[in-house]
Amino acid sequence: MDDYIRLVARPALARDLVSGYFTQQIGQSAEQVHAEHILVGTQELAEKLYQDALADPDSFEQLAQETSIDTGTAPNGGDLGWFTRGVMVEPFEDVAFSLAPGEISEPVQTQFGWHVIKVIDHAEDRALTDDQISQAAQAESTRWLDDQRASASISSEVEPTPTPSTDVFVPPA
Repeated sequence: MDDYIRLVARPALARDLVSGYFTQQIGQSAEQVHAEHILVGTQELAEKLYQDALADPDSFEQLAQETSIDTGTAPNGGDLGWFTRGVMVEPFEDVAFSLAPGEISEPVQTQFGWHVIKVIDHAEDRALTDDQISQAAQAESTRWLDDQRASASISSEVEPTPTPSTDVFVPPA
């Protein structure tokens, strides 16, 4: 029974307490954006798609389906759904959260390629889904742990193993 408490119950309780703490810190609602995007490999193509989307904003989803290299969102017209800050890479996120609904961004470069972003809706205080809360709690706990690691100083109190001497021991005669 002691082994069960030590190996299973205590770690599970600690995980639940930590998860609950971070979930409480996050809250139940946050600023969110609902956006679509087109991801391509070159700036030239992104510029062309941007101009095409500006000329006919209703064609954005079709352009995403036909040209985006993001295989996860292209079939859905580039729809990313709702997301909070801290989910997308910074250059993408900065632009997405600065646009008004219906606006289309100029091409934005990230480590994934070139994006053209269209904001569908922007909510200052939208309820978070359970998945969003879980993702945010995980991200917050990872950030906290990284901060702890960065500020920790680790030292070893163990003496290093001595290396054997190259002198051969000769017993007295």
